[in-house]
This record gives sequence, structure tokens and C-alpha cells, in this order.
Amino acid sequence: MATVTITYDGHNSKARWFHDLLFSTGLFTKKEGKPNACTMAAIKEAKSGKYAGTADVSSMESMMQSMQ
Repeated sequence: MATVTITYDGHNSKARWFHDLLFSTGLFTKKEGKPNACTMAAIKEAKSGKYAGTADVSSMESMMQSMQ
């Protein structure tokens, strides 16, 4: 299982497209409310600036391959 944390300001059309694409697959779900420990650790790691690689979002197949 992986935790993907996505934040965007609502004005970036590519970020919104990526967000919508992820949730349209049914493989990802939105969580409301207080994040659990796993999510908090993922947020901390994301904010640390540690490079985690690049996700290719040019197609669904590319995106899934780059996230493995």
C-alpha cells in the first residue's frame, strides 16, 4: 500500500487534471477528517524535500508504471 498526498491550490489545471485522473480510476480514495499516522508520515516526508522520483502522467499506463 502506498500513500500519495496531493495538494494544489485549485488554480493549476494540470494538477486538477492529475487529481481527477487518480480518483477516476477507482484505485485511489479521498480521506476526509484527521489523517492517520501513515498519512502524517507521508506528509512529513513530502515536506522534507526528499526526492521521490518523477511521476509520468502523460497517460494512465505511464503514470502507473512510474509510481511502482
